[in-house]
Formats: sequence, C-alpha cells, structure tokens
Amino acid sequence: MSLADLLSGLGLGTYVAALAARGYTQKDQLDLPESELDSVLASAAVLKGHAIKLKRALEQTRRAEPPPCKRPRLEEPQSQPAPKKPVPAPNTLAKDVERLMARLADIEQAREDIGKARGLILAIDLARYRRALDQVEFIQKTIKAVEEAEEPVDGSSL
Repeated sequence: MSLADLLSGLGLGTYVAALAARGYTQKDQLDLPESELDSVLASAAVLKGHAIKLKRALEQTRRAEPPPCKRPRLEEPQSQPAPKKPVPAPNTLAKDVERLMARLADIEQAREDIGKARGLILAIDLARYRRALDQVEFIQKTIKAVEEAEEPVDGSSL
C-alpha cells in the first residue's frame, strides 16, 4: 500500500507531498522506531493530533498484514479508482508564523488603543473632578458672601 493511499484514507492527504519530499512514498518506509518516526513527522510539519492518528493506523496495518508470501496470490483483477493526485502540502509553518505575527500586530494595536482610551478616561475624570471642585469653591464663596451680607454693620446682634 502506498503512503499516499494510507494518508488519503485517513483524511491526511495534505502531508503526502511533504513526506514524499523527504523520500517517504511507501507505507513500509515509515516502519521506523518511535523516535525516528516522530522526527520524520515533525520535519514534515505533521500536526501532533494527525501524527497520533497516523501512528495508530500504521500500528493497525502492521497487526493486520500477513507476513509476505514467497509465491504470489492469484486474484481477479479489480477495477480500482484512479489514484488521487497528491495535494501539495502548504508550507504550514511559514503560514502559521505569518498568521501569528499578524495576530501579534493586532494585539499590540489593541493594547495601544486601550492605553489611549484609559488616558482619555483619566483626563475626563480629572476634568470632572476639577469642575466639581470649582463648583464647591463657588458655593463656599457664595455662602460666605451671603453670611457677610447678613451681619449687621454696627456689630450689634438682633
């Protein structure tokens, strides 16, 4: 079984080109020790969840496959669907970095906008506070002027 068939059957056809570029085109070429397989999958930018799915499928096929026969089996030829053209794997790492950089720029812009908004809020609150102090001062002066106007000029009390 080709690796492209296995990956397509698992819904992981996007990795066919990346693995083929590293020389892995047949399923049995991935019959590697766990650490080497992890290294191959990481170099092909296979996502962790997808790598787990692929490893499980490889393990199942290893258990299900009979040992190779010395004489070929005689089977009736079956019409097989045309093989799907492998979809080239996009350079996901570069796209991920580009997307993350754009998000970082958005976050920095949002942080700057929040800082400006906080400054405006503080300025508005400070202006309100100053107006309130001015009003209190005006009221105090008015009360004092009224009290002074009510006092008799000769100093006698009523």
